[in-house]
Amino acid sequence: MDEQSSAIDRAAHRALRAGLLLSFGFLAVGIAWTVALRALSGTPPPRQIVDSATGAIRGDAACLTIGLLLLMLTPALRLMALAVAYRSGGDPAKSRLAWIVLGLLAAGVGASLLARTTG
Repeated sequence: MDEQSSAIDRAAHRALRAGLLLSFGFLAVGIAWTVALRALSGTPPPRQIVDSATGAIRGDAACLTIGLLLLMLTPALRLMALAVAYRSGGDPAKSRLAWIVLGLLAAGVGASLLARTTG
């Protein structure tokens, strides 16, 4: 393995690790918060994520949601890291390919959100 491939592998590894650690942190805080709410009140937290009176999002639900979103976005972060690493490593064809795959991923997410709101 040459030095350029090693640098690209390290960049992808750092992106995956950062995404997973951030995701784990938010999920751990959200789970602990939910368990603490149940332990302190003796009842499970309400099923509604948004308080109907104030419109505020519950903190435990927000942490869990952020953690799950970060977990889902980690592959996209890896693709971005690879695209930048390939570009800086002098391989524009692989960089373009990574951006195309990222664009297809974004198009799929966008299409699913549109289908959900219109359907």
